Amino acid sequence: MTDETVAAVVITFQRRDMLRQTLEGLVGQERPVDEIVVIDNATSDGTAAMLAEEFPQVTHLRMEDNIGPAGALQVGFEYAHARGHRWAWTHSDDVLPRPGALKTLLATAEQLGDDDLVALARAAPQLPELLSGRVGACVARVDRGALEPRPVPSTLI
Repeated sequence: MTDETVAAVVITFQRRDMLRQTLEGLVGQERPVDEIVVIDNATSDGTAAMLAEEFPQVTHLRMEDNIGPAGALQVGFEYAHARGHRWAWTHSDDVLPRPGALKTLLATAEQLGDDDLVALARAAPQLPELLSGRVGACVARVDRGALEPRPVPSTLI
């Protein structure tokens, strides 16, 4: 894959209809997402059938047990890294990205010039216009393996 590929990593549990809206927002990005992967925390609400029928282009990784959001995020980062993506754009199933969200986050990452964890959504001045739902999306470098914790500059908080 190329240096600038982005995998959108979406964590879900028992919110099929909200997930559908999140995926519609990801599919409709001005800067297209290169791969969308759903980490399914052992749902039983018809999520798998909805994904197969409505979003066949989405990679569906179903966990046997609910491993929680942190465990699912780790699975998503490892998957994105193994697939050769440079970036992982993280989502919960209740984050609804606006059409220009990814383009703005990547521009923010480039502007910050950071090499690892680069564009926390709260760093983007346009956050309220980019996402509706919880503030939790970020763009993170995954092309070099494990992420190392780094402090967020106080000017971004």
